[in-house]
Amino acid sequence: PEWKESLSGLIKQRPNRRLLGVFYPYAWFYQKGNKGKTNGFKRWLQEIGEEPVILDTSKTDQSTNQFSLYMRKHGFFNAVITDSTRYDGQNAIVSYKVKSGEPFTVRNINYTTDDTVLYHELDVLRRQTSLRHGDRYDEDQFDKERERITNHLRDKGYYSFNKNYIAFEVDTNMGGHQADLRINLN
Repeated sequence: PEWKESLSGLIKQRPNRRLLGVFYPYAWFYQKGNKGKTNGFKRWLQEIGEEPVILDTSKTDQSTNQFSLYMRKHGFFNAVITDSTRYDGQNAIVSYKVKSGEPFTVRNINYTTDDTVLYHELDVLRRQTSLRHGDRYDEDQFDKERERITNHLRDKGYYSFNKNYIAFEVDTNMGGHQADLRINLN
């Protein structure tokens, strides 16, 4: 899936680098540079090496929470994220499992405002939107729409209008993994 690579970037704790997939020379360099009396060579070993990574379970929890937020932000409201840690001697191997479930899609898009001056712009905004019925729910696309609306209204002379005046209300109660969007301009 397209989200798999994005999730790997959210992992909060990375293991030490390996050489040939087996050896940890950078951690070894660091440890050798820390033993005994400090000299120029040992400082150099510390610089090219890396401090051994100690498993921090709170970072594992943070990663799991970040995965969950990412999946919800991209329409996978029922995603289940689990983590497990396996110990192999001094090494800890953390695995994450993501069951995405079915993504929610956009069913209806409505633009509203209580401002009578902005009301006449709603029709133009509706026609120019990149949001489409049937698209997967994606908050990144909503942010782009928020920017588009802000730029359009500023071009029309509403210079003090900013994106904080735009609120997205999402209703997923109708079932069928669908969401109705209501875009409020205040």
